[in-house]
Amino acid sequence: MTLARTRLWLGITGVGLTTTVAAVGLLLDVPGRIFADDRTIPALPSVLAALAWPLGWTLLLLPLDLLGGLVAIRQRPRIGRWAIGWLRGVALQLAVLLLAGLGLISATRAVGALGTALAVVLVGALLLSQLDHLARLGAAMRRTANHASRLSQAGIPTARVTTLDAGDAAFVGGFGGLFRPRLVVPAAWDGLPASTHRALLVRRRLAARAPRTRGIALALAWQLFGAVVAMLLVDVPDTTLGLVRFSLGTTLWSFLGVLVLPTPSRRAVTALDQAAAREVGAEPVAEA
Repeated sequence: MTLARTRLWLGITGVGLTTTVAAVGLLLDVPGRIFADDRTIPALPSVLAALAWPLGWTLLLLPLDLLGGLVAIRQRPRIGRWAIGWLRGVALQLAVLLLAGLGLISATRAVGALGTALAVVLVGALLLSQLDHLARLGAAMRRTANHASRLSQAGIPTARVTTLDAGDAAFVGGFGGLFRPRLVVPAAWDGLPASTHRALLVRRRLAARAPRTRGIALALAWQLFGAVVAMLLVDVPDTTLGLVRFSLGTTLWSFLGVLVLPTPSRRAVTALDQAAAREVGAEPVAEA
C-alpha cells in the first residue's frame, strides 16, 4: 500500500478500536466494576481516579502511535525524540481532561443536568479559544517571523497571524481564538511560489469569516446534543463512575459525528475553494 493508504488504515483502525472499546465497556458496564459511585468524594480526587481510564486507553493505542509515528512516515525521527514528543502530548491531553472533568463534575453537582450542559459548552468554547496555544504546547512548535509582504497582498493583518515551524510538512496551520480568530500559518508555506502562497492565504482569510463561525456553532451544538443524549441514556458526570460512563457515551456520539458531519463539511470546503479561486482569478473547482 501507499503511505497515504497505510496511514488511512491506521486511522480507521484507531477509530474502530476506540469505538469498540467504548461500546463494549458500556454494554458490559466495565466502569461499574472498577470505579466508585460516591458523590461524597471531592471533585479533584474523583477526576484523578477517572483519569485511569483515558490513561489505559492511551496505552492500548500505543502500538498504533508507534506505527503511525515511527513506521508509516516519510522522515523517521529518533526513537528518543519521538518518545519525548509522545509523552508531552499525553501529558497535555491528560491535563486538558483533568480540567474538563473538574468542570463537568463541579457543574453537575452544583446545578444538575443543566450544569453539565453549560460545562460542555464552556469547556468546548475554552478549548477553541486556546487551540493554537495548546497546539504549540503539545508539539513544541517554534514561532518564526511573519512574511509581512505576502500577508498584506492577501489582505490579512499581520498582527492577527502567527507563523509556526512544526518541522513537519504535513502541518497546515489553522485558527485560534473564538470571536476574533488568530490565523496560524506554517513556516513551510514561505517556500511556496508567491501565487500559490497568496491563494492559500486568501482561502484561509475567507475561512475565518462565516464558514468558521458556522462550523463552530454546528460543532458546539452537536457536542451539546450528544451530552444530553449521554446523560439520558448512560449517566450524569457527578461521580468518578458517572464521569467515565458519560465519557464513553460521548465517545460513541463522536463516532456518529465522524459518519454524519463530513457531508456539511465537504460542502463548506467546496464553497470555500470556489470563493478563493474567484478572488485570486483561478479556475473555480467544480463541486463533486
